[in-house]
Amino acid sequence: MRFVVLVMGCIMLLVFCLWAQDISGEYEVSIRGTNIYLDVDPAQRPVSDETTIEIEQSGEKISLTFGSFAGASAATLFKGKVGNNRFCAVWWYQGSPHETKLIWGTVSGDGRTLKGTFMYPRVAYRDEGPAGSQRLVPGWVEAKFTASKKLAPITGIVRPDIRLRVQEDCISFDYRNAEVKRFNGNWKIVEGSHWLMDFGNNADEARQALRVIKRYRMDSRCFVGRPDPSMEYMLVNGKAPQGSISGEDCLAFNPADIQVKEINGRWKIVQGSRWLVDFAAKEAEARKALSIIKMHGFDHICYIGRPNPSMTYFRK
Repeated sequence: MRFVVLVMGCIMLLVFCLWAQDISGEYEVSIRGTNIYLDVDPAQRPVSDETTIEIEQSGEKISLTFGSFAGASAATLFKGKVGNNRFCAVWWYQGSPHETKLIWGTVSGDGRTLKGTFMYPRVAYRDEGPAGSQRLVPGWVEAKFTASKKLAPITGIVRPDIRLRVQEDCISFDYRNAEVKRFNGNWKIVEGSHWLMDFGNNADEARQALRVIKRYRMDSRCFVGRPDPSMEYMLVNGKAPQGSISGEDCLAFNPADIQVKEINGRWKIVQGSRWLVDFAAKEAEARKALSIIKMHGFDHICYIGRPNPSMTYFRK
């Protein structure tokens, strides 16, 4: 009930904030709190971590990417607003299990310090036997945090070979533990009790995707825009997969020649007259995706299952 009240309070702030400070930038974050379990003893365990928050802002609207948390990658992009020396942002995950995370707090007068609370019900699966016998593990995490904005670097001569890194939204996993399993009639790639990708009733494409993941040793699944990402890609230790696999369905392109264009009201990444990725009305996501492709040097886009591929990935 308390969490529901907090979410409603956050929504009220999102609707009624009057004026916004500029809090965009990157912050160093110190976290102290409690991980609460309802099915084990001891029921409360301390949580502490040092991490980062990256905030993008347009008017009063903010997009807030929380970095690693308690040793695990949060990989969550919060959406919210800032106003009247307060901020609030929410993240919903529509996969399984469903989760909602909430961040709220206050802004210092100079906009350089944020103090607040990070809270979410911790809902995870505990595997107790064969497929279909998992049960939900109840509990929640509640932590206080203080965030201090990083000082801007001193500007000077910048070498042309230095690449500006783009903030990425990625979920890490261990490819060595990934496997194909069937749950409630759907074929999924899972790591332990957590599923990574859903292939519906297509077992062959699920197995083909697992072969690709293990061949390249992919250990991160990344998104541009969530929920309903407009583009997905995989990384290997933070870098582009390299090489090739016999039988891959890939299209080569030159990352130096691609650009974002609006075609018939839809934003696309194109090379000449050929389009590679369609972002519909999401111009900002198209431009971010372009930066990511160039940053990693992707020069192939690959598919598993066409038309309507069940998995798309990029490589060099």
